[in-house]
Amino acid sequence: MTIVQVSNLFNAIVQALDETNYYHYGWTSDTNVNIRNNFTKQNTRGKKYPAAHLDFPEVENVKIQPPKVDTNGRYNLIFEDSQYYQSEGGATKDRTILESHAELKAIAIAVLYNFNKVARTFFGTDAIGLKSNQFPFRYDANAAQNKVVRVIVTVELYYLDECPDEVDILDLIGNLEPPFNSLPPTTTDYEKL
Repeated sequence: MTIVQVSNLFNAIVQALDETNYYHYGWTSDTNVNIRNNFTKQNTRGKKYPAAHLDFPEVENVKIQPPKVDTNGRYNLIFEDSQYYQSEGGATKDRTILESHAELKAIAIAVLYNFNKVARTFFGTDAIGLKSNQFPFRYDANAAQNKVVRVIVTVELYYLDECPDEVDILDLIGNLEPPFNSLPPTTTDYEKL
């Protein structure tokens, strides 16, 4: 397991949920720009909301104890949505900031729940997962960008830096329940697709 695979797992889950339209891993400031990735392809449509962003790890603790390497890290997941307008089509959204925060919190919970479920199904509970079932949620609006509402969730997760070679991910994916049973393997950065 690598940080690329961790990000790809979040990316695949965000893609699988109907409530989300964009995923990116990178700088916090990237939330203000449209980054080319698998959602927007050649960047012709612009960033679509609701969006999910996985920030660089705040900290990673790496324990090297041959034959395995354990990594524990703290990450911020940022969930954003536009306030009063749709990101496509010019329609308006007549929602308050409070209603937007409630919707983003529900999306965040769905992403976290499914990340843990799918990750542990793929690799087992000892290989990857969220370290706790309690997460600090922070709320803001118009802070990083005008007319954008955000929920920021800090998560701590662990993963083994190496996966057993004998595990055939494609076979494991087929055994998952829909919509996760059609995910592509998580070995290349989805944002380049």
